Amino acid sequence: MIPPIISPTSNEDYATPFKISVERNNIYFYGEINTQSCEELKRKISDLDFNAKLYEIQYNEKGPPINLHIQSTSGSLMDFSIH
Repeated sequence: MIPPIISPTSNEDYATPFKISVERNNIYFYGEINTQSCEELKRKISDLDFNAKLYEIQYNEKGPPINLHIQSTSGSLMDFSIH
């Protein structure tokens, strides 16, 4: 059972279920790793990176690191380009 987490990504349009949630600087990824889930994961990482850069500008210090938590039973991140 997946615990309730803030701001889950809706994946109703995808054939393979996955869930990506963000809490502060943590990204939680549950489900199969595929093209669609990797695209959504890249968007979430990009959003947090943007927020970290704003933090650096506003407070003149390094932003918090992005913590990525993955729980998946299939797929490989090595098969997809995440940059």
